[in-house]
Amino acid sequence: MAKIPILKESTEMMRHHWDGRPYPSLVYVETTNFCNARCKFCLYERMERPIKFLRPADFVEIAHKVKERGLKIGAMFCFGEPLADRDLFNKIEYGRQIGVMTNYLGLNTNASLLRPEVFDKIFQACSNITLSFPNVGSEFERLTGLKWERCYKNAIEFIRYRDKNKPGFKVEIGCNEVTGADEASVRKAFAGYRVEWAKDAEIKWGGKIITGVIDRSIMYHSWTCDGYKGAMQIKPNGDCCFCAYDVIRGETNFANILKDDWETIEANFKKLWRRPSSLCLRCDFWWNYYQVKAAGWRRGDHIDSSWQAAYRDGIKSFWENNHQKHEIRFLTGSSISNVANFLGFADFLRPGMRILNIGLGTGRCSKELNARDIIVDGLDISRNAIENCLDYIDRGFTDPRQLPSRQYDLAICNLVAQHASDIDLIVLMQNVLRSLKDNAPLAIQYASPPNGNREYDETLERQRMGTVQRTPEHFERLVDLAGGRVISKSKTRSFEKGKATDDNLWNGAQVARVRDIKQIGTR
Repeated sequence: MAKIPILKESTEMMRHHWDGRPYPSLVYVETTNFCNARCKFCLYERMERPIKFLRPADFVEIAHKVKERGLKIGAMFCFGEPLADRDLFNKIEYGRQIGVMTNYLGLNTNASLLRPEVFDKIFQACSNITLSFPNVGSEFERLTGLKWERCYKNAIEFIRYRDKNKPGFKVEIGCNEVTGADEASVRKAFAGYRVEWAKDAEIKWGGKIITGVIDRSIMYHSWTCDGYKGAMQIKPNGDCCFCAYDVIRGETNFANILKDDWETIEANFKKLWRRPSSLCLRCDFWWNYYQVKAAGWRRGDHIDSSWQAAYRDGIKSFWENNHQKHEIRFLTGSSISNVANFLGFADFLRPGMRILNIGLGTGRCSKELNARDIIVDGLDISRNAIENCLDYIDRGFTDPRQLPSRQYDLAICNLVAQHASDIDLIVLMQNVLRSLKDNAPLAIQYASPPNGNREYDETLERQRMGTVQRTPEHFERLVDLAGGRVISKSKTRSFEKGKATDDNLWNGAQVARVRDIKQIGTR
């Protein structure tokens, strides 16, 4: 628990990093998000953005706009296979003609499209290239969905051509330590050829390299985040985002360079930056920033990430103790009639239905539902809470990922959201939505600040006290990330001054599932 105070210091420093500074400082352009591979360790098949190629005319407009700002384009790929863009080299050549490209411009490719007709174009446009090979032979094909013989042949032909025509050009072989990777076999396949070795997107956790973690739930151990260093990513449709791993649905999008002026782009970024995304909240760089800065940016082989376990354990032990002692101050005893009236499902309750009750409190709601011949399952972080309600519930769960799919007619979540961080609330909602029958709602209450301009704060103390406040806009953003949509809203409830909850406004919503999202942390 000693590490918990560091979290607040780190997050506050990060939130205010861009105060008084111009943004951005560099631009990355994703010319396409199309890829012909289907790598098992990649997020590509989960991407919800439409496949698109950046139009040449749009690139010209972007390049001039970047130049007018006095900036450079530092990369021409983000997520996708860059060689699939037939206009890639024309775009880079145009950018160099007007002086907007950096001198050091690399390229990453799966080598399937690395053919002789592009060899010289690569030499002219780029300073280095990384060829991705996680394994060889049939295992390479199983991992990537590509043909080993073709990709390997393309790579060898390119290396030999490089040796003869531009020997100073750097070729790297990227062999990430993903499940199924075999670097020894890859090294054997390229033995005798002049190449360097790289682990693209290397991520360490507990001393192990675990590149390819779904959702990038643990980030680089020694890497400066794009948002922090001011590298703005531009997608093929002109959307601007600030996270290198925001590849699924554009969670950190804040503007569109083809539509917005620089003043709007900068203002929107700074506003969003001070409200960390769910990606930020899972990122070791964000939480360890304080330690890194305090050490003069000296980083060891691995920055300790035990804060994640300590953070979770701190919340869990807090609730276990409260339920063990029956601490009424922190355990809700709301009646089911009051909850149902506020969240709008009073007329929906029927004997024989199965309901998921989230956050069991004193057990009053579960007891009253049980008395109506309604089957109740309970979800609570505390094992003590489950045990205290065994007389009223059919099944108990302590982790939302344990929930069965398509089981419930209704899920109730009252006085829980204001005790949860953004990422925990997203995980909760996406798994609860998965557990609901088709068209069944999640009825959820959440707290918002009396002054809508109050800065979002989810410190450990606020989670304990139930004062994590979200504006309706903020809450609906999390609902969308969880794969749902708000289908109805309750009238906001306020409290008289002096009440325990007078610093919160209570909001209610019914949420329906619109898409299924693979749970965080699974492959």
